[in-house]
Amino acid sequence: MRRSMTSGLGLLILAAVTACDDSASGSDPAQPGGGSTVDDGVGGSGPEGGATGGSAAEVDLGPPEPDGAPFLDLGPAGGEVPVGGALPPPEGGEFTVETLHEERVTLDRSGVSEDITFEVPDDAIAFTIFGIGSESADYYVVEHLENPDGEAFVSENPGTPPGQFDQFLSPWPGQFRSPNRAAPSESMATLLFPNNPELPISAGTWTLRVAGLDPNTSQPSRGEVLVTVRVKRAPKAPARGLLKLNLYFTGARGWTADTALEDDDFVAALDRMTAFYEDVGVDVVPVSFHDIDQDYATIDNFMGGPDNELNEMFTLGETEEGVNLFFVERFGGQFGGAVGGIAGGIPGPSGEFLGGTSRSGVAVATNIDPDPRAIGHVMGHETGHYLGLFHTSEALVPGVNDPIPDTPEGERGNTNLMFPTVTSGDATLSEQQGQIVRGNPTILPPEAAR
Repeated sequence: MRRSMTSGLGLLILAAVTACDDSASGSDPAQPGGGSTVDDGVGGSGPEGGATGGSAAEVDLGPPEPDGAPFLDLGPAGGEVPVGGALPPPEGGEFTVETLHEERVTLDRSGVSEDITFEVPDDAIAFTIFGIGSESADYYVVEHLENPDGEAFVSENPGTPPGQFDQFLSPWPGQFRSPNRAAPSESMATLLFPNNPELPISAGTWTLRVAGLDPNTSQPSRGEVLVTVRVKRAPKAPARGLLKLNLYFTGARGWTADTALEDDDFVAALDRMTAFYEDVGVDVVPVSFHDIDQDYATIDNFMGGPDNELNEMFTLGETEEGVNLFFVERFGGQFGGAVGGIAGGIPGPSGEFLGGTSRSGVAVATNIDPDPRAIGHVMGHETGHYLGLFHTSEALVPGVNDPIPDTPEGERGNTNLMFPTVTSGDATLSEQQGQIVRGNPTILPPEAAR
């Protein structure tokens, strides 16, 4: 078994905290969200760490940067958007996903919104927050989140003294180190609560704020943000769930919508990814197959700007359930094919937000390693980010580990799927990582496969 190392890329530090890129050659130390790889080494990448040891390696460059896609239109100015009255409890033993709250807010001079309050029902097991910004090139984050008792789970001052390398984590390092980690992304703030299984979700009035930053000027963003809170409700936390995959093919590696399931390498990669999630109670089912323009087979521009090919490709994912998985040959341009995969966010958008946004997918390079098990690892790892998991450890920021208690810290976690290196050897998700994933509203009831 070969293991690849990832080290941070000293670019797009803002993006570094929201997605992971898997890479296969070279190294460029600088950012805890990005990196390249060197064979026979171990390291980290990405805002949350690196890749997971093996044949291919990974780089975390953060989320893809939007191209001003039409989904950013917030509509006419106004205040709160009515969402309906009290929510009835789910029937039977199934879980449901519903919208709790929508509100359009304006960021003040410091780039922070007013307090936004929403009511969490007593059978909630998890909720997600999406804040779509009016400025497509700006970065947004959930700046503050507190429960009905006033306990802050996301805060500028989480109680952990700032570290020497915190500037590599995020422009909001306190939020990144908070008990429920919050990472920024371009054009959209996203958050899954809880992403730490030790945090209780309680009924009552919760409060949040979102913040924005213009990365070109390092000045606060002054636009609007449309904030939506979605809740997953059930009598008890589900032991099993279903993840639907929507597969998009550029012709890379000869895979197409019609032929992929007849290709032994594709099936092997898909089987490896599927096994990671089956072990933690999530059944992975491909439900749709799509061919897209072969021009997307090589993504030369994925670092932002108006002509970002990656963001443009992600907007082609028009589905409303599951995760959109895009297969390309390679990421080119400045990094010479060193990037192996990019996730749209931690977590990525789901439900009505899934289709057609510049965050709407996971991209996987198929030529990073000929071993389909390595490709399957990248598929599973990046999907883990999209479902709300961070790297188990940040290789470039000493002492920064994920907020999940049962994942080993540092090199001891090198067989975890979310460790910052890619492997064709054994890798697993922990029990509590599975718990976090199953709480994500993207995961549907098992019977949804019918």
